[in-house]
Amino acid sequence: MLRTEEMRKVLIAGADTNLKKVITLLYKFGVVHIVEHKGTDELDIGSSLSNSERLSKIVVALRAVLIHLSIDKNKVVKHSKESVNITDINKNVNILSKRIRDIEEEIEKIDTKIKENNQLMIEIFPLRKLDISEELFTDYKNLASFIGTLTKPKWFITEINKITIRYELIEVEEDNKVYFALFVEKAFASEVSNSLLHHGFIAINIDKYKEEKLSPNNIFDKASSEINKVSEQKIKLLREIERLKEKWGDYLIISERFLSVEIEKAQAPLKFAKTKNSFLITGWIPQSNFDVVAQRLRKGTQDKLLIEPMPISPDESVPIKFNNPNIVKPFEFFMNLYSLPSYHELDPTFFVFLSFPVFFGFMLGDIGYGLVTLVLFLLLKRKMKKIAGFFNILILSSITTIIFGAIFGEFFGAEEIFGVHIPRLISRNPGHHLEPLMITSIFF
Repeated sequence: MLRTEEMRKVLIAGADTNLKKVITLLYKFGVVHIVEHKGTDELDIGSSLSNSERLSKIVVALRAVLIHLSIDKNKVVKHSKESVNITDINKNVNILSKRIRDIEEEIEKIDTKIKENNQLMIEIFPLRKLDISEELFTDYKNLASFIGTLTKPKWFITEINKITIRYELIEVEEDNKVYFALFVEKAFASEVSNSLLHHGFIAINIDKYKEEKLSPNNIFDKASSEINKVSEQKIKLLREIERLKEKWGDYLIISERFLSVEIEKAQAPLKFAKTKNSFLITGWIPQSNFDVVAQRLRKGTQDKLLIEPMPISPDESVPIKFNNPNIVKPFEFFMNLYSLPSYHELDPTFFVFLSFPVFFGFMLGDIGYGLVTLVLFLLLKRKMKKIAGFFNILILSSITTIIFGAIFGEFFGAEEIFGVHIPRLISRNPGHHLEPLMITSIFF
């Protein structure tokens, strides 16, 4: 408990025909720390297994599906990894990728339509204000039309009257702009155009609306109706995305984790030493697991494997494995947070287990706060299962808070509950004798 587990350095050597089987067994055991081979003149670095490239392509496609479906791959799922295999994963990912691609292309087309129709509604707005009928969009032999806005409308009618009095004018003013439609004889079109330009005339192109043969109001309503129609289609497509997420979410998460392990296995030989027809693995195994691991490796390869202990040099960096009882294990969190002890040092986890909850409880020391935090941490532990070990620390600390709260006789800072005095062993109230508290503080 005060020492990490004793480790044994080993050399595993065998023929290439057993390489895949050995990798599978090593990952199944989960207790072998492999030392990466750097390559020498005598021993080359191994190559990935033949299925490595295929697995990488599948996992890239799968992760793309996870992203497009907004699935958190770190989500906790209940299904077993045994429910998936590479062939089915590849097939299902291809089907999902195609469907998602089709849906996204349809959504992109819909968004384009919505954007175009919104732009059309903005452009048609001035014509709606003018309430121009579709007949006025017709090309006339002897009439010229000027439809648009004026940013400087002052005196423009006076100037038009100087050019000709034979015209038809429709105008509406809004937001300091004048929207107008002016129809004059073509003989005066050039002069009228020059005059309008002096008044900040901005023409509205109506050529693209002429083919519609509809009034601006009808064009606007048609565009609005089209937006509503395609928006409903978009909602259906988004709902299908949600259904795919709900149906395939857990399966994809499990598949991603399964493939990640398979890729690790396929790339594991990159850490091995290699000869023409054999491989060599250098690694570390906890002493308590060595005999079992060696026996199963030999059995799995029909005893066609060399497993030899190797000497450990004094300055060698040895990996560690904690050796703590279950109640102490959560406090390994603090070791991982700061710095791991070396192989030759004492493991301070047990001392943290003894001191942290006591200091936490001594500082907070209140029955009420202890009960509230205990309930809160129990609920959070159920919701956040990935860090359940951390909440075990806080739950134990909440229990010590309640214990010290009973010692100090405090409930949410009060020394009475409904007029009933809470018995105490030590008081933290400045109005009482504090010598016992000081002695207790020095003790802790």
